Amino acid sequence: SLEHYSKWFDYALKKNPEITFMVAIPWGKNLYKATLTELEVQEKGGAVIFQGLLSQLRKKYPNNKVVFCPYGLGVYELAKRIHKKKLPGVKYILNPDKKARNTSKRTKDQLLNDELGHGGDLVTHLNALIWLQTIYDVDVTKLKKQRVAGLPDVDLNEIANKVYKQISPYNAVY
Repeated sequence: SLEHYSKWFDYALKKNPEITFMVAIPWGKNLYKATLTELEVQEKGGAVIFQGLLSQLRKKYPNNKVVFCPYGLGVYELAKRIHKKKLPGVKYILNPDKKARNTSKRTKDQLLNDELGHGGDLVTHLNALIWLQTIYDVDVTKLKKQRVAGLPDVDLNEIANKVYKQISPYNAVY
């Protein structure tokens, strides 16, 4: 809530009145169980948070940047591509065979590492690119192609750029 975030913001401002804030939103719970339709519904959660919380924070703290980074959108994009069989080398959001998950983690054919939703290498690398764009406004399409070892056909730059196009309007004021 605005009340809870304000406590953190006020504390940070006492330490550094010129601070820039970033509110980062991950992906939702039980992603491995989500259907394509459910993923699309979860994707819209960032807009709700922006319209409620972020707009209020920006009004309350007009002298500081409040950047919004719903980086979970990147994980939703990866999960949707898995559902559509358009993510080369990745078969599962999370391997349904619990005994085979460690192997899937090593071979990178699953997106998440566990039922809690901790991201594997693909998620980690993609999120790093999304944060890089959001914080520093870096055009990742001009960077060397970022890939995860073992998944040579997954173009993380392209995916990160697609997600950033969804995020950038939230921060257009800056």
